[in-house]
Amino acid sequence: MCDITPLGCDESVTTSNDASGLGNQFDTWSCVGGGESGPEVFFELVDVADEGVELTLSGGTGDLDLFVLDSTECDPDACFDGSWGPDSDESVDLGYLVGPVIVAVDGWDGTVSEFTLTVDCYDIDGGDDDDIAPDDDDIAPDDDDIAPDDDDLADDDDIADDDDIADDDDIAPVDGDGDGFSPPEDCDDADPLVNPDSAETCNTVDDDCNGLVDDGGCTGCTHATAAGQTYQLCSSPGMDWTTATYVCWSYGYYIVTINDQAEQDFLASQASTSVTAAWWIGYNDRGWGNEGNWSWEAANGSGYENWNTGEPNNSGNEDCAELSASAGFAWNDNSCSQPKPYICELDP
Repeated sequence: MCDITPLGCDESVTTSNDASGLGNQFDTWSCVGGGESGPEVFFELVDVADEGVELTLSGGTGDLDLFVLDSTECDPDACFDGSWGPDSDESVDLGYLVGPVIVAVDGWDGTVSEFTLTVDCYDIDGGDDDDIAPDDDDIAPDDDDIAPDDDDLADDDDIADDDDIADDDDIAPVDGDGDGFSPPEDCDDADPLVNPDSAETCNTVDDDCNGLVDDGGCTGCTHATAAGQTYQLCSSPGMDWTTATYVCWSYGYYIVTINDQAEQDFLASQASTSVTAAWWIGYNDRGWGNEGNWSWEAANGSGYENWNTGEPNNSGNEDCAELSASAGFAWNDNSCSQPKPYICELDP
């Protein structure tokens, strides 16, 4: 049950996410995960079919986020796009829309703030219909122009012998992006910044074409791979749980979800090589009314848990889970404000 305000092309509205009086209904959105425990405001985009649409959220004094739902109702599982960075301003270009769309503004970690939501529409074709194609008369020449008469065709004697055709060895390798490398040596021949001579950076891309993504590219982190997943174990510096989550997102990763015993064992083996006592993972019961309702920040868990004996015990408002070295890297709940190393994960 929620109130939905209609909003059309080139309109804007200034309000607050607690103006509806409905409070917080949803903490988790399918396109990003949990932690959105502030009140929500909902808008329906009207009269935007066959238009390009760009949404801008501005004027906030706290961390508000923007979610777009392929629905006619307030359904968090229908989220397909949005903008949820740590800043107060968000924007998203939805491109061409053909059906109903609901827009939700929600507050991270209980945030309440005034804001302005603006809808900008644009012509997706970039011009009038008259510009799309030439007239029929321009499409092709007359039949007389299509081919020469038979008399103009080359004699058989003029056709090149097989001996005149270049050998395969004489054909230059294709270098589509002009970086001096060709496939298969160049693993992305459409991007000149990706080739065997490039330096690896923290960008979810195999920059140097060695078959590994971001190996050595994320500052303060150790790279690891298993079962097609890429991990960054980041220990320098340690972060509180919320900041660690944002840092993972800034890398294009998410704070790790552990789905089975094999993944647990692998991460424990990696974490055990460090002197660090505990590592943040994505499991949490943060937010108003969520105590005891543990969920993964990336909303992609399988139901697997590996709590240490007697945990979670919420001893002192402990809402975030850690891999605890003192418990053999079983899980312990701890205060989310504690600075700790953290593990980021990237799906294949």
